[in-house]
Amino acid sequence: ENKQTLVVQMLLEAGNPTNLENSKGLTALHIASSHGCRGIVEMLLSADCDIDRQSKNGNTPLHMACLSNNVVIAEILIAKGADLNALNTRLQSPIHIAAEQGYSEICKLLLSAGANIEQREQGGKTPLYIAARGSFTAIVDMIIKTARLEYTPKKRTRPKTPEERRKWKCNPDLDVSIALQETDQNLEMILRKLAHKQLSPGEWKKLAHLWAFTDEQIKAIEHQYIGPSSYKQHGYRMLRIWVDSLGPDLDPIEELIDSLNTIEKKNLADAICKKLMRQKEKSEKKPDDKTCVVS
Repeated sequence: ENKQTLVVQMLLEAGNPTNLENSKGLTALHIASSHGCRGIVEMLLSADCDIDRQSKNGNTPLHMACLSNNVVIAEILIAKGADLNALNTRLQSPIHIAAEQGYSEICKLLLSAGANIEQREQGGKTPLYIAARGSFTAIVDMIIKTARLEYTPKKRTRPKTPEERRKWKCNPDLDVSIALQETDQNLEMILRKLAHKQLSPGEWKKLAHLWAFTDEQIKAIEHQYIGPSSYKQHGYRMLRIWVDSLGPDLDPIEELIDSLNTIEKKNLADAICKKLMRQKEKSEKKPDDKTCVVS
């Protein structure tokens, strides 16, 4: 508790027990994890201190590190095999605590390590619900993206109609790789325009359901902004999350156009196609001579 690293080392070398508890059931590892004492944490772990020992309220050292937003300590504990999904007496896992406190870096670490995002605490709330309630949008988006890591576009269960076979309801010679020479910039412009100017209220939810967003995920996205125009920001956030969940072998523009046609927004799909064609034509128009002549 007083961060006396040398004293701890002497006590360990003298053979003092490593898992002694105080009146709250906290061991030295709990306390060192809470205070961010890296050297002491590493010494205690080397001395076989119980990494998952629970205090009287059920918190493990990893819970304590998350409560105090000690990312480095959390990394050490996870690397040493700490239980990511241990539950305290409130049925909270470490990620519940990190989401409740709004600690985005801790959440990112836990999500990357494979923390269970479906676990419900004693009130029935998931980490996603807790983060949304606290208006921690970065954490909400991280959790949804993690939940969608296994997402793949649904395969059609029926044959395509002749019209559906032409995904690109425009020039068949369109070369997307050429038309989108600045892919990220063009994609960003398309998504922003779609969300803020083209989709009507509720239409972003049609796309969300088509792309297998859950009702809880949609509600979490909606929680942050309110008002008559809030659907625009909701739609944009959903689109960005969707793009980030696509595999590297999928073209987001092609998938978007196909999806817009599926929800019967052919006019918007056509508008994107025309934009791509204009982009291609512009890129192909190169002056024969760029030399400046001064008279």
